[in-house]
Amino acid sequence: MNKAITVSISISLLAMTVSCKDHKQEQTAQVAIPAPTSSLPEKDEMTPEQKRLKEGNKRLGWVMQDLDIPEYKLDKLHKNGELMTESYIKYAIEIVKVAKTAKAVDHPDEKLTYFKNEMLAALAKYEEAFQAKDTEKIKTTWTTLKNACSACHKEYRTSSGGY
Repeated sequence: MNKAITVSISISLLAMTVSCKDHKQEQTAQVAIPAPTSSLPEKDEMTPEQKRLKEGNKRLGWVMQDLDIPEYKLDKLHKNGELMTESYIKYAIEIVKVAKTAKAVDHPDEKLTYFKNEMLAALAKYEEAFQAKDTEKIKTTWTTLKNACSACHKEYRTSSGGY
């Protein structure tokens, strides 16, 4: 037996109503649409500085997201003393490649730029130790790199709920 089902959706600025009808009954649910939480105006009304802030936040978010897995894996390998294994090399190459993309992030926050530059300096030392296959330097430069990242995260995760 085939049943005919009709679904209709109506959207207003404040809510979305979904109705589902079959031959016996109708069910309707209303879902509130949350108001935008951004304090930035619409894109057309933004100042150049606000546009730079929005774009910088977006790009930085992408970098942070792409760093999650290799950072987690490398940290675990360090804790287990598994340096220069095939997995270690794979994730070290990935973290260096992704972290270098932070250079292109243009953000108006001077403190954030300072933390980004500290991370990039620590990254360069880590990459140098990694390429030299110097496990002792890899350990110390990894700690320095993690500390540079943590300093920024401590500042921005606690004060603004960011990265």
